[in-house]
Amino acid sequence: MSTARVRRALLSTALAALALCAPSPPAWAVDSVAEVTDLSRVERIAGELEDGPLYVHHDLRDLWTDESLERVEERLLSEPLADLDVRVVVYPSVPHDETAGRPTLFLQALHEVSGRDGVYVAMTGDRRVALAAFDSTVHLPDVDTDGLHPAHSARTEQVLDLVAQAPRGSVASSELTPDVPPSDRDPVRHPRGDAERFWSAALLPGALIGLALVVVRVVFSRPSTWRPLGWRSRWLLRSWVRLRERAGDPYRPRRAPNRAWRWWLRPTLGRELRRLRLLVEAASEDHPGRERAVQSYDAAGLIAQSPELPPQAMVCAVVVARDGAQAITHPDLPLRTPCQINPLHGPAGHSLREYAHRQRLSRWQVCGRCSKKRFDPRFGPLTPSLPLLADGGRHHYRYAKDPWAEAIAAPEHVFTRIRRELEV
Repeated sequence: MSTARVRRALLSTALAALALCAPSPPAWAVDSVAEVTDLSRVERIAGELEDGPLYVHHDLRDLWTDESLERVEERLLSEPLADLDVRVVVYPSVPHDETAGRPTLFLQALHEVSGRDGVYVAMTGDRRVALAAFDSTVHLPDVDTDGLHPAHSARTEQVLDLVAQAPRGSVASSELTPDVPPSDRDPVRHPRGDAERFWSAALLPGALIGLALVVVRVVFSRPSTWRPLGWRSRWLLRSWVRLRERAGDPYRPRRAPNRAWRWWLRPTLGRELRRLRLLVEAASEDHPGRERAVQSYDAAGLIAQSPELPPQAMVCAVVVARDGAQAITHPDLPLRTPCQINPLHGPAGHSLREYAHRQRLSRWQVCGRCSKKRFDPRFGPLTPSLPLLADGGRHHYRYAKDPWAEAIAAPEHVFTRIRRELEV
């Protein structure tokens, strides 16, 4: 076994160990509530405060007794704290949470989410204290945390005494002031999620298994047996490249059911709206297709928010959302009418002739998938035709006297038709 191979194996092991033990990057500085990206915990705590004025996080509940919890709640529900609408939040605040470890900013976010005025008190797991008043007559004092009791319950009661004895004045709100950074001498344990528990439990076994595999690879290594790709591998590679190219084609046919099932249309419309929203947000203001994409997003969003509409309205919304995405990704390509066999298949790019005995010859505009199959406009469980229920029967979208079918057939004026139909 060569020395270079051993050196490469040891280098790979060292790099893997560094990658596993690398610390997580520091959180970005957050200066306002508008910059907070995740308000899920704030919303959950605001919901808990609807039931009572005291919230204690489950990680810090062991530091409180039942008697201390009842005593603090009784004080918050009695005079004079009840008149001030005082709410107390005891929670772990770390530099990597949603407010970057700033309890004052957390209280600002809690007030905006709950919409309830009054006095908010935050007690962190590392014994920091933050006070904030919103449209309240009390003038909150500056709290010297060094003179407070180290126990959480006694510390909270001392802060409530300061709030109750604070002077009154005109109605005002607290300004966002800098918070005291977390103390390195008294670190707080970060709430552990499922992913963190998994990695902490699997780190040591994974490292041992990886070390064993490296030893086996070094000891029982064999000369390289690399060979050029065979015809099967080359065929798979070309197929994968073709699929990637087709994924960006706005005219590509899509798979869709032959019934307008709401359970399929709702998630499909949701995905198309999310994709369109991301494209609109990433597009510049002078993008040639941005205005049309915004109109498509508004029209499809109005339909998505109206659950009382018929299923063909959701079909129309899916088609409109896809047209809006095409206006952003391919503004130079013209909009095509959707497949007349099934509008959910995508734009039509082929023409088929329908032969019927003693009837006028007619042409159907269909997608690429329908053009490769035998033409069968009948409705059935094994046919691709999507029926539209109107006038007591099933009709094709090209023949139905329905405003949503007419909007699908005219992509250039679909936004105006949808607004007229929804009366907005």
